[in-house]
Amino acid sequence: MANFFESPFFQSKFFTDNAFFREPFFQTPFFDGIGGNGAIVITNPVVQSSTIEDAKKDGIAVKWDRTMRGTGDLTTVISVIIDGASPVAPKSVDFNQSDPSEMAIIMNSDFASGKTVTWAYDDSKSVKLEDVDNGTEAENQTYSVTNNVS
Repeated sequence: MANFFESPFFQSKFFTDNAFFREPFFQTPFFDGIGGNGAIVITNPVVQSSTIEDAKKDGIAVKWDRTMRGTGDLTTVISVIIDGASPVAPKSVDFNQSDPSEMAIIMNSDFASGKTVTWAYDDSKSVKLEDVDNGTEAENQTYSVTNNVS
């Protein structure tokens, strides 16, 4: 037996007839294939952290798991939501030139202490937020922000 996915247990009716395992997550190439070593392959870039600090109250510091880039003006595809209000476009979105896995979302004014902040990326437009190495696009998702403003 090469791996778990070829085992009689995995091939049993429990897996093949169970609607849960027919969900889109299980239908995507998340593993490196039957007969492979079973390693998990992360396909989309992952945000490791999003924070606002006292030293830079007008910006969200985003740390990605890999180097990233924008194919155009990212202010058109990124929005910031404060305390559930209407989304606001940032003033600018910049990458750290010495470490392109660090992205800054700069706003027109400072964030206040105690505010709940999220930011979102909209992948339905022509401008893309993507991995530098292979062009894998970030997911259309809303990200939580740790607000450390005192």
